[in-house]
Amino acid sequence: MTPKLTVVISAYNRREFVEEAILSVLGQTLPRSQYQIVLIKNFGSESVDSLADKNQIVNVQSRDVGLGDKYIEALEVSDGDVLCFLDDDDLFDRRKLEAVSRAFSEYPELGYFHNRYVPFRNDHVPLVPAKVAKHSSKAELLSSTSLEPRDMYNLIQLNVNCSSISMKREIVASYSDLLRPCKAAVDVLLLYAAILSRKPMMVCPDVLTYYRIHPTNMSLTSPSLSFATFVKGRFEHSKNSYDEYSRVLRHCVGAPIEKMVRFQLAWNNMSMNIFSDQIRDRLKIVTSLVDLLKGWKGNYPMAKVVQISLAGIASIALPGSVRHYSYRQRNRVILDADVYELA
Repeated sequence: MTPKLTVVISAYNRREFVEEAILSVLGQTLPRSQYQIVLIKNFGSESVDSLADKNQIVNVQSRDVGLGDKYIEALEVSDGDVLCFLDDDDLFDRRKLEAVSRAFSEYPELGYFHNRYVPFRNDHVPLVPAKVAKHSSKAELLSSTSLEPRDMYNLIQLNVNCSSISMKREIVASYSDLLRPCKAAVDVLLLYAAILSRKPMMVCPDVLTYYRIHPTNMSLTSPSLSFATFVKGRFEHSKNSYDEYSRVLRHCVGAPIEKMVRFQLAWNNMSMNIFSDQIRDRLKIVTSLVDLLKGWKGNYPMAKVVQISLAGIASIALPGSVRHYSYRQRNRVILDADVYELA
């Protein structure tokens, strides 16, 4: 049986990219009759609203600030069996929905689908080399009931983009109280909800999403981000993530995922203390370090644990140096990333 899909396009205070996002969904190889589009935004726009009306798009005016709140609000007006998420500044490859539909048709019990994505810096669909756009390896089907902590860590490193996630409507509905207040780590919480659902998961190596890097990007990947904004953003993101993982922990005590959540809690607590302006928070770094090492136990890459541990210790005496180093590393990673542009 072919499932009906619902694409949820979310936008908050940003008008300039929404129409491109919508057009990337309208230009799919999957017949339009097989998917619904829900646009949820907090602003009015004559051109966007007109485009939505002409293409039978459910257009929701939302007052919610958090992305999790928007997803739950969109859930209430959607009728698809599978939800495909798209941020307003990202784009779908034209094959995206066909691939998602095929996966959930072939595996009716499938709960979660994640595809590969690539970043781009310009205002048009990037020309991605064929060897990047199409992997030679096949999609990997995973059992959510037998994931080891290291497998979960690898999945989290992969799932850093909501626009690459598609999942069963019933999972989102079941964990709506977990997702509703979420602002920072929505993509990771969607993954955790999928694992807690105990349904099979699929990781697709094909590039089906394009992630836009631009000055108004709400994430810390904006190329024009100042140092002060970076420090403030890192602290706020770490604090929001810590609060969100604390809520997750209440859902997974005794489950295999509990170890991973406790590790993420310790990691974000350490990061929050490193970027805090409060001296008393930096003094908590020793406690954070102990919790981090307790949660590690060889299940996660040692290099990452050593890196943040050393940063934490150094920041007790030299917080400015650690922050500047982190900022320089962030800039280097962005500049060195494989970013594709039109020739």
